[in-house]
Amino acid sequence: MGKKATKQSQSREQLKDYFRNGKIPTEKHYADLINSMVHKMDDGFSKDEENGLNVSSYETSRNLVSFYKDINEIDPFYIISKDEPDPNCLKLQPFNNAPGKKNIDNTSFFFHTNGKFGIGKKCDDKYKTEVNGFIGMQGRIGTYKTGTKPANGEWHTIIDNLDNCQAFEIVARTGKMGSGKFAVIHATAVSAYGPKGSKIRKNSSCRGFFWNKINLRWKGTTHNYRLEMRTNSHYADDVDIYYTVTKLWDDTIFLNKEEIY
Repeated sequence: MGKKATKQSQSREQLKDYFRNGKIPTEKHYADLINSMVHKMDDGFSKDEENGLNVSSYETSRNLVSFYKDINEIDPFYIISKDEPDPNCLKLQPFNNAPGKKNIDNTSFFFHTNGKFGIGKKCDDKYKTEVNGFIGMQGRIGTYKTGTKPANGEWHTIIDNLDNCQAFEIVARTGKMGSGKFAVIHATAVSAYGPKGSKIRKNSSCRGFFWNKINLRWKGTTHNYRLEMRTNSHYADDVDIYYTVTKLWDDTIFLNKEEIY
């Protein structure tokens, strides 16, 4: 990136010098003064009480805002633009991947007006967020279903009114301090139209005897089934199972309507 003043920018001191006592400003000096100001219509930049700061691009450009590391930089640092051919998507990208360069989407962020968000690519209509690359995180938690159920040895429904093919990831934990009875489970539960033939793969651990473990099962009918959970023994009246569920599949999102039984 090179450094020098842009052809239309003049410092305040330069402009002041044009109009000092004894000097006769020229047409060019007046032009420099005018070009140093913001013109609402020409520059597409204004502010009002209702909308706050208003920014609009030129008809021939899709760029809205450019950020510079330094006032004397020629090239911007980051650019915010209207993405084409989708005008309902705001695009944030570094300048070294500006329009005309290869792989401009790989390092860009896409903010869709329908609330979707894409990193490294536009977000597909099926998803809320889509990332073109690996994701690193310290942890993750399922939010499809969260809650508590009594750890009393009885079966409790955690997901109901199910139909079609379903797949879930469940993490649950129970126990009481000082009791010596604790349990945790991580499971993947899959079902194709009801309990028959459905599977639950469990990875569980417990403190104490094996009947302290948490268990899961499918129950119901072909087009109305549910996932249930319990502890294999009664812990105590004041002990709960804490659980979170991540949904791994949804026929209504990933399949065409005519493909669903």
